[in-house]
Amino acid sequence: METRTIKLTESAFKYGNLNLRSCGEDFFPPDVFGGPDRKSGIGNVITLKVEGLPELIKTDIPTDRVSGKPRWIFRDRAWAKAFVRSNKLQPGDDVTISRLARRTYSLVVNGLSRSSRMAKSLETQLEECGLPKVTNDRAVECTKESWIQPTFAPVQRKGQHCDYGTFKDSLNAPIHRWFKYPAGYSYRLVEEKIRHYSLAARHLLLDPFIGCGTTCVEAKRHGVNSIGIEAHQFVRWVAQTKINWGISVSSVAEAFQSVVKTARAIISAERVSLAVVTELVRKCYSEPNLMSLIAIRDAITNEVEPGEVRDFLNLALTDTLRNASRAATGWPYIAPAKMHQKTNEKDAFEAFRVQVRRMLDDVRFMQKYYSDHEVSTKVVLGDARSLNANIRPVSADLALTSPPYLNNYDYADRTRLETYFFGWYNTWREITENVRDKLIVSATTQVTRKRCHEDAILSKEIKFVEPKLFAELSKKIAELTARRLQKGGKKSYDIMVAEYFNGMLDVLRQVYLYLKNGSDFVLVLGDSAPYGVYIPTHTYLSRLGLGIGFSSYQLEQLRARGDKWRTNPQRHKVALNEVILTLSK
Repeated sequence: METRTIKLTESAFKYGNLNLRSCGEDFFPPDVFGGPDRKSGIGNVITLKVEGLPELIKTDIPTDRVSGKPRWIFRDRAWAKAFVRSNKLQPGDDVTISRLARRTYSLVVNGLSRSSRMAKSLETQLEECGLPKVTNDRAVECTKESWIQPTFAPVQRKGQHCDYGTFKDSLNAPIHRWFKYPAGYSYRLVEEKIRHYSLAARHLLLDPFIGCGTTCVEAKRHGVNSIGIEAHQFVRWVAQTKINWGISVSSVAEAFQSVVKTARAIISAERVSLAVVTELVRKCYSEPNLMSLIAIRDAITNEVEPGEVRDFLNLALTDTLRNASRAATGWPYIAPAKMHQKTNEKDAFEAFRVQVRRMLDDVRFMQKYYSDHEVSTKVVLGDARSLNANIRPVSADLALTSPPYLNNYDYADRTRLETYFFGWYNTWREITENVRDKLIVSATTQVTRKRCHEDAILSKEIKFVEPKLFAELSKKIAELTARRLQKGGKKSYDIMVAEYFNGMLDVLRQVYLYLKNGSDFVLVLGDSAPYGVYIPTHTYLSRLGLGIGFSSYQLEQLRARGDKWRTNPQRHKVALNEVILTLSK
């Protein structure tokens, strides 16, 4: 980011003349220089973000009537007098003009914006509230630096491999890192597609499986309207909390101080009861640490009114649950058995403090660089297979998502620690009724064999849309039914596969309805091979897409999958891949 210093003269206060001569011609676009007056024609204007003024300033630079050379003042100058008055400046003071983009500049006092000058006092407040600075990952700082670069550098891929379908990048990115979700994909994919399709504030980006909010966070960061659908209520709450980075840092800090004080008082008064704590949660922590976590949770409920601050602190506590556990709680599995326990257990209060501070640092970063994107960002609770009243037909300019893979991954089970701890659910049955039964089938834990007729588990709608695919899928389902009887676990992969494609057909139809003509539906997909029967998900969904009306499709391979399990003698030997499928309407 290039900057220049402007020294204020008496002319700035009397006429609004800011002496731009020190900036040099190369600092401004060559077409910004207009005629000596408006009748002679003005140049192509630049945009100024001026400290202390609510409106953006659009102006050019006039030239001299005789020599034709730049006059080195802005043409429109009334705002300049308001700028020096509102910031209580004096002749001789320095102001700094910075180039943010090719035609966008900022003008601030003494090289520091008002927010920067306030940073010291805010930092003091954070320390007084018990939130001193924490050491940040260098990887996170590198991500922040890359975000504020004036030019976009494409992601470098290593050979044919790419991590777009994984959560690796998001672990080191502001906001995205607030909830570690292994089923998520990279924010870089969203970033690339926004740029590839030239999406802007007039466009709408749809994600029918929004998960923890990656698509909506990136859309908001880039100034694009977005809407995401999520059927898992807890994960939807996470996404909703992440998109709200306009929250007051001071309010969070004050609430944190109050919560910690109250939580410690609860512990001192021995008011923490472990009687109603589920066995899974109890096994993940030592008793003192569990009591601390419960005290923090109860203090948040007692001290903070329902709303964005409470949600923020609860999300910080959500991340703390896994950081402060003695069990192997890394995603996706929870292993509270003694053989999997960590050597050291982090103190719950300290882990909570660190997480709150890191999240606040992200909020401050986003407010500094991404506070002026006034776009609509919605995360709605719903089923992607059904018509959603929040989305108008033919309104979306792009749909981008990563639906569940057919890899027997139980999305409801993967948040069991969190939902049990916060009291969303208390039993396996409650999770099944409130989460599992509402999600598209991608795991055998969602299947109840007694409810199914094995001869009619694949929807006749698929036969209507793509008869050859129906026959091919039916054959593979029958093979899975036969292999199931030869396996010890007798998992109902046959029903799982059938129900998955039944559901995905409905999703494709709904997204087709929401998309504008000429728009694309981009899906990150993984194929599978339950009991060694290969299911090319990307191929089957391509054929279903064409069957319901999409005009064409493209496939792009991202990476090979399943290599880390190749030494497992119980696993199949079928090579698997991760693919981007693009369906065009």
